[in-house]
Amino acid sequence: MKREYHFSAYWAIFRMRLIAGMQYRAAAWAGIATQFFWGGIELLVYAAFYRSASAPAPIAYGQLADLIWLRERYDHDGGRSIAALYQDRNL
Repeated sequence: MKREYHFSAYWAIFRMRLIAGMQYRAAAWAGIATQFFWGGIELLVYAAFYRSASAPAPIAYGQLADLIWLRERYDHDGGRSIAALYQDRNL
């Protein structure tokens, strides 16, 4: 008597797990790309303000760029804690 093995259930589970994992990875990469995009847009807006301002800026553009990228990376509370550290010169 010949035994038949059906792997269709295992294959279905494997496919579901693979698709879920790929969706998670795609969402993570999309989030990273979004952070870079909005960080770049914010830098461009501030660059326009810095170029058109007649009064000296309270913070150098390089320092502002560092602050923006730190906030994009660690923005868990709207950037308030990083801004406070930066203003207190503890960063």
